[in-house]
Amino acid sequence: MLENVWLEISKGRQTYIIGGTHRHPGQNLEKFTNVLENTRIQIRKLNKPCLIAGDFNIDLLKYNIH
Repeated sequence: MLENVWLEISKGRQTYIIGGTHRHPGQNLEKFTNVLENTRIQIRKLNKPCLIAGDFNIDLLKYNIH
């Protein structure tokens, strides 16, 4: 399961996209990666600065198997 929230914030003439996401522990990492990548592609088409933060629950010490 993936939960995420996206906001578009304007300051003056500049607009920013800010996203917060959470991947539940033990959930399918490939599905999570695909959803996040597709979202990133859509945001890139908007040509606006973007910041993504969250709890991805990925064990970077086990990158070769996780």
